[in-house]
Amino acid sequence: MTHLMFQRCVHLIFLIAILLFLPAFGQYVRQEKFASEQDRRARYELDDWISHSTSHSFSSATIGTHYLYIATKDGGILRYHILENYWDFPFTTSSGLPSNTVLDVYYDPETGFLWAITPNDISIFQPASKEWINKSETPGWPYDLPERDTSGTQPANSDQINRGVFFNREALLNLPTFFANGSFSILSDWRLSDDNTFDEYLMVGYIRDRFDRIWFLVDGFGIGQGDMFSQRADFYRIGLPDISPRAIEFQGDDLWIGGVGDRSGVSGIALWPFNSAEWEYFQAKRIPRLPSDNVFSMLADGDSIWFASDFGVSLFDYGDLNWKNYSTREGMASN
Repeated sequence: MTHLMFQRCVHLIFLIAILLFLPAFGQYVRQEKFASEQDRRARYELDDWISHSTSHSFSSATIGTHYLYIATKDGGILRYHILENYWDFPFTTSSGLPSNTVLDVYYDPETGFLWAITPNDISIFQPASKEWINKSETPGWPYDLPERDTSGTQPANSDQINRGVFFNREALLNLPTFFANGSFSILSDWRLSDDNTFDEYLMVGYIRDRFDRIWFLVDGFGIGQGDMFSQRADFYRIGLPDISPRAIEFQGDDLWIGGVGDRSGVSGIALWPFNSAEWEYFQAKRIPRLPSDNVFSMLADGDSIWFASDFGVSLFDYGDLNWKNYSTREGMASN
């Protein structure tokens, strides 16, 4: 079994748990209570519970020995293995963080600790024991946040972009001109424009890794990966849309997730392709023959997949990318 196949099996177990314990928002959070984080660790390993949330709001980023870590305000800490080039499971409350709202993240090369700053706590991840230690649960907190390179808060020219340092939005102006691949454009004020929908998203910062890749953090959207030499970048969504999940379905190795939108964020039916880091969203407001993207059940049938919604049943043929909808107008007893 490959690493990706194993990851998907673990993710499927978690997603089944979504259906058993439906929350009022887009992430399942373990409801069992423990006296302390130490008690939780005695029962669960780091990756026994894996949570995936929206991950659309970004705070900062840091780079360790093997991983790029991205702090989000809604989905914990995203992790990308920079040597083997794959997204590993994120660090969230399910793995020991005190909150999925992470205001800052920093890797200390001297100790190997990963620091996470949340609204009401400070935490470190110890790689040897593979556990999060929270200050609120540790009497006589023995750790001091190390001094760090703060050049990311100052403008820099392209020759001064230190590797492993997070640069905020102000420093975007000193990057060379980048061009986006696919159906995206980078505007002069460092906003990402979707040429298909005309939506625009704010870039909030970037970090340069040891391979001279530039990782862009794009609020409301996802991640960009650029190359300093070609000055081109790929952009892709990551994480769930703003839905409360109600149904999951495999179509081959690809995973579909449907649910009910919260009316205030980005709704849609999510597709997580097996061979891609990018999540795809199918939204009713963008698809004429999809009257509703509130989904309660799904069924895959070859290249086709059926969606039970609050406006009848919709059919998507993944082979020819064609949508159809069946409602009371086609003879159904009810929508």
